Amino acid sequence: MFKPMEDYAKKGLFCEYEYCIEEMPLMEERGGLSCPVWGHNCPGGKERVKTCGKTIDDIQEERFAKPEKVEGYLKKYKRKLL
Repeated sequence: MFKPMEDYAKKGLFCEYEYCIEEMPLMEERGGLSCPVWGHNCPGGKERVKTCGKTIDDIQEERFAKPEKVEGYLKKYKRKLL
């Protein structure tokens, strides 16, 4: 399975499993596997979910898309689709 990335912080990632979290199934309803931030089952398992403690508020502000940037992307791709 996936191994934790030891130097994730140096690479600007949020957690040691950010590089592979989207490969995991979404929202485990039972069992406490779901990452409270990403919504996927954590590759680190239940124990990692319990000890992680990170929330969406811990994500660096610069990681979020800015409205003006999103608008630019939408215009660019709208032209391509039309």
